[in-house]
Amino acid sequence: MRPLRIPRAIVSILEGEGLINDATALVTYRLAVVAAVTGAFSPSQAAVQFLVGGAGGIVIGLLIAVIVARVHRVTRTVPVVSNTVSLLTPFASYLLADLVGASGILSVVATGMYAARTVPKVLGPAIRLQIFGTWTVVTFMLESLVFILVGLELPYVARALNRFPLSMLLREAALVTLCVVLVRLVWVMPSTYIFRGLGRWFRGSKEPLPPWRWVLFIAWAGLRGADSLVLALSLPLLTASGARFPARDQIIFISFCVIFITLVVQGPTLAPFARWLGIGADEDEGAEDAHARLAAAEAGLKTLEEPAIASSPYPEVVRYLKQRHRQRARRWAAREAEPHEAEPEDVAHDHDHFTIAPSHEAAAIDERRSVEYRRVRSAMLRAEQEAILDLRDRGVIADDVMRSIQRDLDLETMLLETSEPVIETASEVPAAIDAASR
Repeated sequence: MRPLRIPRAIVSILEGEGLINDATALVTYRLAVVAAVTGAFSPSQAAVQFLVGGAGGIVIGLLIAVIVARVHRVTRTVPVVSNTVSLLTPFASYLLADLVGASGILSVVATGMYAARTVPKVLGPAIRLQIFGTWTVVTFMLESLVFILVGLELPYVARALNRFPLSMLLREAALVTLCVVLVRLVWVMPSTYIFRGLGRWFRGSKEPLPPWRWVLFIAWAGLRGADSLVLALSLPLLTASGARFPARDQIIFISFCVIFITLVVQGPTLAPFARWLGIGADEDEGAEDAHARLAAAEAGLKTLEEPAIASSPYPEVVRYLKQRHRQRARRWAAREAEPHEAEPEDVAHDHDHFTIAPSHEAAAIDERRSVEYRRVRSAMLRAEQEAILDLRDRGVIADDVMRSIQRDLDLETMLLETSEPVIETASEVPAAIDAASR
């Protein structure tokens, strides 16, 4: 989906749908497996179990998330410990919910959604960058492991299916795939407008309904992936009576075929289908990023007006940072207003180099100015972090835009905290201001 550069709202809907739908489907799947293994099923009991298990999982997940956020406050000075806490969090959430009979999957989803909003505010920049890198690797390994397991399992499944004609298996796989695609189309189109209309009526809102082209594209983009393989492979081998689980090998084979057909056959149609529907690239993405960076720069400028900083014993440092951020704000304001114009050249304010102080007194002043630069710039960075988090929390910018800007700010914060920070020469700040003014 990402290379298509379709509107961000569509991507957010599909990602959110995959997250919530997968979790609720896994709860239903668990009830179905229990019924197949035991041979007993009560619709009313299953409905109550579904609701109680789902609600219980969400409550436990939120509870674990609150506890984890508090633990991170204690461990945020030790990156290795915070990383370990982050890796253990989903297991703690799942196991506790599963222990009391609630939905472990919904518990993990609730924990993740709450933690994504709260934990980054608690952690320092170095830990945020480290945890993001760790989870990127872990996610890639887990997704790869799923397909490795399928490759290892398929030969056994193929041998077990020798007693069935291949034409019959392929016909069943094609029928299930067709059913999956058509049911999604039939359900998504009317349900979107029915439930959205009811929501508007209930809230008294005049929010416009989504364009039918968007809804049709979302309905068509119901590709199947790794989760379906995990479900098929996790089917038990035997039932409670000791008999083989009914049609287990066929289910695995059909699941593999459904995933293969939707990814390899249906997947390549997304780009031409989007063009046919007239769904263009997301032209607001660049402006959104520029708007967020402009808001961050303006937050930094407001910090310079605070009494504790405006009365700095080294006003040249404040003047330089103010000049630098005014240039940065003008740059991003122009980028926001004209996102499709050629990018303006960066202001050449970073070509001054450190020079050796001619005396001990000058060196001492130079060092104190550097300390002041760290103090003032650190306060500005904190204000900029809060500004982009506020934009994300209010829904002005998307999570990926927030993370991109937050990463840049974290890197600059880490450089400030080093023994040799990459900053402009404090002793040459007045010269840099004069050069920038010219």
